[in-house]
This record gives sequence, C-alpha cells and structure tokens, in this order.
Amino acid sequence: WSDQLIEESGNHIAIVGWSPDDSKFAVIDGSDTDSATLQVFSRKGVLLRSLRGQEAAWIDADHLVVTGDAADANTAGIRSASGASDRSLNLGGAAGLLRLGGAVAFAGRGSPSNDGASLMFRVLSDSTLSAPISGFPVAGSADGQRIAYVTQITDQGQATFGHLMTLDVRTLTLHDLGLTTVAVSGPGAAFSAD
Repeated sequence: WSDQLIEESGNHIAIVGWSPDDSKFAVIDGSDTDSATLQVFSRKGVLLRSLRGQEAAWIDADHLVVTGDAADANTAGIRSASGASDRSLNLGGAAGLLRLGGAVAFAGRGSPSNDGASLMFRVLSDSTLSAPISGFPVAGSADGQRIAYVTQITDQGQATFGHLMTLDVRTLTLHDLGLTTVAVSGPGAAFSAD
C-alpha cells in the first residue's frame, strides 16, 4: 500500500468513488456549474478521461451516468471511462441525480412537500430510464436492486409523512409495505445489509 497524489486543486472536490470492479476512481473537480469537471483515474492514478459534469454515479465497471455535461438540463449522459461509448438520456424533467445504495434514480429537484401528487422519479436500470413513478425515493439497497420510496406525501406540522413502498429495479415491481406514517425529511428508510 502506498499513498499517491492523483489530483490537486484549489476547487471543491466531490468524490464519486470507485467503479464496481475497483479498477477506476472518479472525482468531480469544482462546484461551479459552468466549470465542474468529472475526472476518471485508473487504479494507478493515471487520468483516463476528463469531461464536464456536475454529478455522477457509476452504473457498471466502465460507465458513469453524468449530469451537467450538456447545455440541456433535461439531459444526462452515460459516459464510458475510456471514452469508447457515450450516449445521452432524456430525463423528462427529472433532473436530480440520486445515488441510492447501488441504485441510481433521477427525481425533481427540491424536497418533498404536501404537493405529493407532483413528485416523481425515474430509475436507471440496464442503461435505460423507467417511466415516471409517482413518489419520492428515500433509500436504496447496497446491491442496487431495490429502492424504497414514499407516496401520498402530506405535511403534518413540523414533519412530512407518507406511505412507504419498495420497487424492484430489475422488474419495476412495486411492493406496498403497509406503513403510512414514515417521516420523509430525515433518512426515512434503510435496507439491511442482506
């Protein structure tokens, strides 16, 4: 084991993290929307790729989903760490990138409120976006196969509550957990390690 400086910057650096196979590491250098740069490094610290991007998440060993790399706020990109294959995704108004355990979703910006009917999110699975799902995601399983989300959101004084559901990311099957008083403003829900 040895330490190696792979990036030095006077700007804010956000850690995206290791690729699922631990062969690459990504960071976002800068917090300014016009100049934030996604940088991907090999395990040995060699810069593999640098491109514009505000938020990013690994979706497989060579690809990241990236927001803020295009002029259109409704577009995200699936970008190869090596630059070999890139494509765009139309987010359909769901522009906020959410890393939920091992799952990736996009939701409208802002926090849940009593306007629960207007909250929706879309799930990224196998490099494809789902149709809009009514609700607000609050947690994801470590393996990326399940997302917990809240529907029927209402304000009750100082807290926001709703009905807890889970979604199987592979099949998009919804499961009603029968819990109707889940606080949305905090962590809200969590999956066990198994």
